[in-house]
Amino acid sequence: NNNDLLVQTARELAARLSNTEIDRASFRAQAIELQNENDQLKKQIEDLVNNNKRFVDDMTTSLKGKVDEVTFSLKLGDAPVSISSKNGLSLNMENTLNNQAEARKEPESKVKATKVLNLNPNHPLFEKISKVQDEEEVKKIASVLYDEAMMLEGFEIEDKQEFLKNLNDLLTKAY
Repeated sequence: NNNDLLVQTARELAARLSNTEIDRASFRAQAIELQNENDQLKKQIEDLVNNNKRFVDDMTTSLKGKVDEVTFSLKLGDAPVSISSKNGLSLNMENTLNNQAEARKEPESKVKATKVLNLNPNHPLFEKISKVQDEEEVKKIASVLYDEAMMLEGFEIEDKQEFLKNLNDLLTKAY
């Protein structure tokens, strides 16, 4: 009986180890596939940035002090724009920490998230705005898109009058 139990336990252990090896191999294959897809997405984004360099640079310049980078995202669905952060500090965390610093009357301890404005290259709006050459119009577009992205993330628009002025100017020009 003890020998039979020992043999059965050994078989179960061997089966588990065998399955673990299969799971590890499957996991490795999936990880490699995901890495390849990620590399392809990065390459697509790099190509988009390079092919739209003037527009991206103009948008980045227009939003100096508001965002640190303007780039593209292929994961925005129907949204023309989004805002994100990188390097670990989220926009919500920035807001929370800065509100605490203000409450403690310690403005020197304010923090700043690295903000990234993500444009959706597959949205019909991008096709139109990417052709704009006029510097003042690009500034208005950049400002409106930034405010839209912030609203989509649940933040208040800092300057509502400026947002409405820019939006109305762009709508007037469109019609």
